[in-house]
Amino acid sequence: MLKSSAPNKTDGANSHALNINNSYRIIWNSSTNPEIKNVIEPFGYSENKLLEGKKLYKSIRNIQNALNVTQRWRRNAEERLSEAKDAAYQTIRDLQRTVRKAASTPGTSNISEVDMETLTTSSFLSCAYAVLKKVENIPESNTELSQSTHAAAKRKLERSKIISLDNANQIVEAANTSVNKAIAELDEATATFRSWFAQYLTILKVALRGNKKLLDKIDLDTMSR
Repeated sequence: MLKSSAPNKTDGANSHALNINNSYRIIWNSSTNPEIKNVIEPFGYSENKLLEGKKLYKSIRNIQNALNVTQRWRRNAEERLSEAKDAAYQTIRDLQRTVRKAASTPGTSNISEVDMETLTTSSFLSCAYAVLKKVENIPESNTELSQSTHAAAKRKLERSKIISLDNANQIVEAANTSVNKAIAELDEATATFRSWFAQYLTILKVALRGNKKLLDKIDLDTMSR
């Protein structure tokens, strides 16, 4: 089958999401414990400062949810594109045979053979429109093919299949752009959160050094899971 015009870019592994969730759990555990809050506040981590970290985490979750929706849209678009490819490919094979039959007619040029299955969707579309144009330009004097090549309804159907493929391909390309944009936003939001949390974790370990009771309450062991 035809090659895809653009590769799909995927999101991170489940371990990445787990690490982010564990980081948020530490923020949550420390923000809901009065003893810990009293210890870390002198280090600059007030309720508002902890809220800043929570908001960064929420931003990641919102972007991830939007990315999931966009990826589902892309999968649906790719399914429709595959169906459109199958219909258009068969149509072009039929049209190529029509052009070959008409090649001996004066004023009709032949078409060079192209292995359509090796082409990207964009390249296939360029060839498809070229083949369709050649068929539409077959002289009316070719009486042998006049019934099969110049029936208005048949030409309209053939062109509609190529246009359907073109439209489906544009939708997939738009979906790819949206997915890649969301992934870039997710990477940026994740990097910002990680930077914030790394600083907080350093302060947290210093503030709670030697206090096993409080360290156990925030569950620092989750960071090694």
